[in-house]
Amino acid sequence: MRRLSFRSLPLLAGGVVLLASAPVLYVLYHALTVSSETWVVMWGGRIPELLYNTITLAVAVALCAGTLGLSCAWIVARYEFPGKGALSVLLALPLSLPGYVLAYISTVAWTGEGAMVLLWRGIFGAGASVPDIYSFWGVTLVLTLVTYPYVYLLALTPLSRLNEAYEEAARSLGASPREVFLRALFPMIRPALAAGLFLAVIYVLSDFGTVAILRYDTFTRAIYLQMTGRFDHAGAAALSLILVGICALFVVLERRQRRRSRFYQTQARYRALTPKRFSPRALGAAYCYLGAVATVAFLAPVALLATWSVEAVQQGAVDARFLGFIQNSLVAGTLAATAAVALAVPVAMLAVRGGPRWAPVAAPLASIGIVLPGPVVALAMILLAVHLLQPLYGGIAILVLAYVVRFLALGIQTEEAGLHQISPGLEQAARSLGAGAGAVLVRILAPLLKGSFA
Repeated sequence: MRRLSFRSLPLLAGGVVLLASAPVLYVLYHALTVSSETWVVMWGGRIPELLYNTITLAVAVALCAGTLGLSCAWIVARYEFPGKGALSVLLALPLSLPGYVLAYISTVAWTGEGAMVLLWRGIFGAGASVPDIYSFWGVTLVLTLVTYPYVYLLALTPLSRLNEAYEEAARSLGASPREVFLRALFPMIRPALAAGLFLAVIYVLSDFGTVAILRYDTFTRAIYLQMTGRFDHAGAAALSLILVGICALFVVLERRQRRRSRFYQTQARYRALTPKRFSPRALGAAYCYLGAVATVAFLAPVALLATWSVEAVQQGAVDARFLGFIQNSLVAGTLAATAAVALAVPVAMLAVRGGPRWAPVAAPLASIGIVLPGPVVALAMILLAVHLLQPLYGGIAILVLAYVVRFLALGIQTEEAGLHQISPGLEQAARSLGAGAGAVLVRILAPLLKGSFA
């Protein structure tokens, strides 16, 4: 069997880009059928409002999720305290809750006699005005709780692996704690932080369930209504094309920032970080902060879901069919996650290590599927199966492919962030000893990237 060579990586990455571009090609094809008069009408109608709503929501969620995720990662990575392992897992578990589920739970908690309404009035008085969950800040809150784990998980790995010698060297030169963080530590975690913020922004741009339940108009909600309410696929494609343009803007900003963030840790003087210990007062504050985040984002919603589930079982609304639903979800999710992580490898390596002239656009093109609403991706993959891959139509394979196209960006971003922490010298040394791309990946990169893969 011929071993994998480095010359094969651009070819593999090109194949992944073509697969991931299928929904975009579908959008372009239908958008080209929209007449100029229709475009004029759309621009004179709701598009300016949708642009404002979508972009401001994405920026607000990025700021909130970045602050929340980075602060939680800093505490978990830099300090040692009882229960740290359990809390670190709990802080990541909101990723298992779809945004629309948390949105529905929030509507129950913040309306009528919901738990948050009672708590709010208990603190501020019975006549206090309760915040409206059906508002910009209500949507921002829910999406922040859903997306902060991206920033938390991506920042946690580099923060845990920082070379303590860098911090000590900065302090020995008279740097203040603020200067140590900004000039010695922050440059090392900036690629991971940028990747986490990018994923949070992309999630907001592509989210439909949350904004639909909370009745907040963004492009995804307008696209869905265009497709299902008016059966206007061309109009939906036109709106999707604008959404792709917004995504491209954020991609350009993220890539420009990342080009200035190429810092690698040297291994010769590496010393693993020694977590510090809190003072008793600071320990209490840390428990309150991390516990509140984990409770609001995961524990309380899951407790409410468990209560509803018990009631549903008692009423006979849940039967044996649900075991099949669970099995299908686990199988499809496992296959899609494995495929997405594997297919992201050549694209991430090409983006970080360079290659052909088109290498800089490989990752953005392969990531574009995540910004499109799920129904648009599904329609594109169905048409692809009907016209080119008929044996896959109606089976789990086309579903897995749709998931891969939709979420490939997650694998690419996390692997890129991990690769930015690995010095190219390690790969170059292996190649000088005759190792091929496969050997370098399996024996050198994979062990160092296992956190990113996970």
